[in-house]
Amino acid sequence: MPDALAVLDQALALDGAYAQAWLARGNVFRAKDQFPDALEGYERVRCAAARLCGSLGNIGVCLQDMGKYGERLEAYDQAISIQPDYARAWMNKSTVELLLGDFSSGWAHYECRWRTDSAEVYRHDGIPTLTDLRRVAGERILAWSEQGLGDTIQFNRYVRMLAEAGVEVVFEVQAALRGLFAGQMGTAMISMGEDPGRIDFQTPLLNLPRLFGTTESSVPGETLYLKAQPDVIAHWRQRLL
Repeated sequence: MPDALAVLDQALALDGAYAQAWLARGNVFRAKDQFPDALEGYERVRCAAARLCGSLGNIGVCLQDMGKYGERLEAYDQAISIQPDYARAWMNKSTVELLLGDFSSGWAHYECRWRTDSAEVYRHDGIPTLTDLRRVAGERILAWSEQGLGDTIQFNRYVRMLAEAGVEVVFEVQAALRGLFAGQMGTAMISMGEDPGRIDFQTPLLNLPRLFGTTESSVPGETLYLKAQPDVIAHWRQRLL
C-alpha cells in the first residue's frame, strides 16, 4: 500500500484535480482504517460527474465507520440525486435507516439489494411473490433463505410468525442448518435445491420484516426461539467436560 500511495501522490502532483486518483487514494486509506484520510480523498470527488458517484457511497461508508450516521445519509442522498438508479447507494441508505430505527423506510429501500452488482440469484422467480399478508390464510407459501447462515438464524423468527398467521409454510434453508432447525419451526422444511411441491406464493426471508410492518417495538423477541438438540448437547458435554 505505501507503493500505491506513492504512485497516486505522483499522479496528483501532476494533476491535482485527477478525481480517479483521489478516489483510489481514499480507498487505500479506508482499507487501512484511516477514515479521516480516506474521507479527504472521497471529498475531493464529491461534486464529480455521475460516473464517479460511487465516491459518495464511499464517503457514506467512511462516515458510518466514524459514527456519523446523519452525514452518511446525506452522502447517499447526494449519490442518488446524481444517479437515481444507483442500487448500492439505496441499499446502503437502507442499512443506515434500519440502524437509526426507521424500519418503514429501511426495509422498503432494502429491496434494492436485488439490483446491486453483487446481488445473489433471486431464486423461485417463476412463482408469484408474496406482497401482502392479508387474505393469505390457507395458502401454501415458500419462505426461502438468502445471504448467510447468520441471517437465516436471525430471521427465522418471521417464518414462525407466518405459520401462526394460518399459512402453510415450506421453509427452504441452507443444508447446514437443517439439523439445528429440526423439529423447532412448526413448518415443512427443505434444503436449497429440493422440490418444494405445489406453492402459491414465495418470499425471500428478509422480505418478511417489511411484510409484517415491523417497528422497533414489534421486533419478535421471544427468548430461546432455538434450542440445541439433546443428542448434540450430550455429544459436546462429553467432549468438553
